[in-house]
Amino acid sequence: MSRRPGAVEDRPDGDAPLFSVLCPTYNRSARLLPTLRSVLAQRLADFELLVLDDGSTDDTVRVAESTGDPRVRVVRARRTGHPSGPRQQGLALARGRWIAYLDHDDSWRPDHLDALHQLLDQGAPLAVTGYRAVDEEGRTTRESGWWDLCWHPELQYLDPLFEPSRFAHRRGLAESVGGWRVTPGLEDWDLLVRLTEAGHHPRTTTARTVSVFESTATRRHRLAPGHFAPLLRTTDARLARRVRDALDAPDTRRLLDAAARQDSRARIQRLGATPEFVRPLATPEVPEPGEIPPDSGRGPEPLIVPRGGGYLLAVPVFLSTPEHAARFDALLTEHAAAQLALLRRLESELAGEPRTRHREPEREAAEAAVRQEPMARRREPAP
Repeated sequence: MSRRPGAVEDRPDGDAPLFSVLCPTYNRSARLLPTLRSVLAQRLADFELLVLDDGSTDDTVRVAESTGDPRVRVVRARRTGHPSGPRQQGLALARGRWIAYLDHDDSWRPDHLDALHQLLDQGAPLAVTGYRAVDEEGRTTRESGWWDLCWHPELQYLDPLFEPSRFAHRRGLAESVGGWRVTPGLEDWDLLVRLTEAGHHPRTTTARTVSVFESTATRRHRLAPGHFAPLLRTTDARLARRVRDALDAPDTRRLLDAAARQDSRARIQRLGATPEFVRPLATPEVPEPGEIPPDSGRGPEPLIVPRGGGYLLAVPVFLSTPEHAARFDALLTEHAAAQLALLRRLESELAGEPRTRHREPEREAAEAAVRQEPMARRREPAP
């Protein structure tokens, strides 16, 4: 006779729940109730839900307490102004075998905890599901594919990969690497990198069990880049501007797209042959393709950044530490080899073009423009 997942026999200590769900929130009463209801509707019902209020000044606490479900615990946390604060406090209060996270404007499909349980119960220290991104009208704007759920340590250094609402881990795992830290960059990326460095590899599933809310009003879109990863370096402001402008030409964009696909194929071929490479558990929703698809994205648009008496053509990266920045830059040269070669060729071609007789005024104007660009572009929504 099979047991229901989360039955008392599965519990680690007495009446402790199977999952502890941590939901940090601040002044979000208007959107909070659908988020909480998505947890209460889970088919795997053996959980506690900790709503961790970060000093709200509206009626968020009242809304959270209105659910009337005994599995919901509302914790009035001290104000930290950062989601890592309440998450860290939640870890200290959690009683479950596994810890799951849910941001206060995201929501889960009823099978989300089931999907995580399937992976964690097989011994995974960290489990991740797929997603669909939704806008303020609830419309799906994009969805995760098979490639999005592949994992390798190098990929984790180069991309945040997984939002908190999509992953869960065994109790004590986050604390073993220092827990959630208040960082200037993406705090979930910071935690996932430290878990990677400690040798903890996730298991993933393509099931799109999470709706991730995307809006320019969210915190992620207000962060300033913690690093600018260099693609090209030059002492000539005019040349830097010409290269940047040339990237908008349709022919150049087609060449860059082709180079990005070439880099993706090389990346998959190389990483896929290593024991660290994680292939997701395929589902009918997103089955494994006959051929691993290339990642066609080229990443954020590069900016011109004055640096060290010269100029960088660089991409903004929302990481948190100098060590991560150095690792990111080293890996970028290999993962984007074809794209970087194309940029160097473009730079060489433009540097060899005849200069006008008004070279110095043009140079001065270009230098003035690039000095202003980084600050202006930093105020735009993050990629």
